[in-house]
Amino acid sequence: MSTTTPSGTPERPRQVTMVGVLLMVGAVLVVMGAWQLIAGLETVETREQVEQVLSDPPLSGLGVGVPAALQAIKILAMVAAASAVAAGILGWQVMQRSRTARVALSVLAVPLLLAGMLSGGLVAALMAGAVVSLWLQPAHGWFKNPPEVPASTRPQRVPQPPQEARPASDHRPWESAPPPSSTGLPPATHAGPSAFQGFGTTTATAAGTPAPAGRSGVPGPLRGGLVLAWAACTMVVIGLVLAIVSLASDPASLNRSIDDAIEQTKNSAFASSDVTRDDVRAAIYAMLGLAIAWAVAAAGVAVLAWRGHRWAWLALCISGAVAAVGLLVLSLGEVALLLPLMVMMMSLGLLLRPESRAWYRRR
Repeated sequence: MSTTTPSGTPERPRQVTMVGVLLMVGAVLVVMGAWQLIAGLETVETREQVEQVLSDPPLSGLGVGVPAALQAIKILAMVAAASAVAAGILGWQVMQRSRTARVALSVLAVPLLLAGMLSGGLVAALMAGAVVSLWLQPAHGWFKNPPEVPASTRPQRVPQPPQEARPASDHRPWESAPPPSSTGLPPATHAGPSAFQGFGTTTATAAGTPAPAGRSGVPGPLRGGLVLAWAACTMVVIGLVLAIVSLASDPASLNRSIDDAIEQTKNSAFASSDVTRDDVRAAIYAMLGLAIAWAVAAAGVAVLAWRGHRWAWLALCISGAVAAVGLLVLSLGEVALLLPLMVMMMSLGLLLRPESRAWYRRR
């Protein structure tokens, strides 16, 4: 049961804190398990175990070979690692009372539970169960009730001394006859000076006009979009690093793939050029490195967008759209890319919401 702080805002339930910590710690364990699983796929013991499993029913009638099964295990491990990293990031946002993070965690719980059985096992199941508990009381009530505005952030007037306390000699003629109003509204009749900030700028805004949000008042949709952008960048970086490690650990397979590609393009411009196997290998690693740098730079731009820079928000939207198109094309041959593609599309949808655009227009 949650208590209430002196400012009137409900205190975070212990249940939510435990879930957030479990998600962040579990993400590390699942990623380590996925890394260990992928690193051991090419060993003789793993191949023998997979072959034994495929030879027994009910998998024996599917006609799946050992290379295809190993590739499927690698994809599932990468999906589990990416989902765990995203869940860890969203676990921190959940503790900050982000409703969008709770919904995103509910979506990620499904691939995390299914794919994490190979690499995470019990840890992945515990993380998925923890996400379900966020929809139970008292956590559900804490997310459902909107946080109250702290009294320290509300515009307040400076307390004025009572009118009768002034001496008779302290006469202020400008207060006895207020100037006429040019707007047709009755003039203000309060006595004593009002609270002013600077010279002539009041601290309160007109009724019905929303005050511009500060850097700490990022709208909910924008906050969720930036969090999902960080999650997508993290997924891409982890996936590309694992791809580089996989290629470096099995150079013979990479060389065979390059030779097959060169053989299939003998009648094209590839054959007439002086491109060698080493040149193609270097180009592959360079493209992977540039993609990692792009994802890291996008995560940094998201930080600047969180701080209220409109140009960073525009750059992040353009970068996300271009990356989404690239992932959509690449996902035709690699199913594992569908997960970061979905997260990136959700992020773009939240970044382009009217609340997000209005917040940057007021900056």
